[in-house]
Amino acid sequence: MRRALKFAVPFVACLSSVTMSLAADLDHPVNMERCITSPTSRIMSLSPADLRSTLGQDYDLAKSEVASPQTVYSVSSRYYWANAAKIQCGIALGYLKGGSADAQSSQKCDCFTRHMAGF
Repeated sequence: MRRALKFAVPFVACLSSVTMSLAADLDHPVNMERCITSPTSRIMSLSPADLRSTLGQDYDLAKSEVASPQTVYSVSSRYYWANAAKIQCGIALGYLKGGSADAQSSQKCDCFTRHMAGF
């Protein structure tokens, strides 16, 4: 029993320090809230053709970032911004395919993409 405890204590200490350092690096929930609660994007002022093009470019950029090893293994929150951008841009593009522009998903796409590009 003592021998098992001897190995378990350092393991738990190591695990908790890794978890705490990840929590400090991944500040995404606080930052992402800005894009969800207060979008300041002017993307909806674009013409329909420009809107489709911009959303498509943002989606492609986010998709490539999500697959990039540099982003996946980064200690920054870029991976989370890229995932959020990919999802919201995909939703916005889906609305456009259906014949309407969704302001909320388009603004979120723009906001997440700008944050992703800022890292």
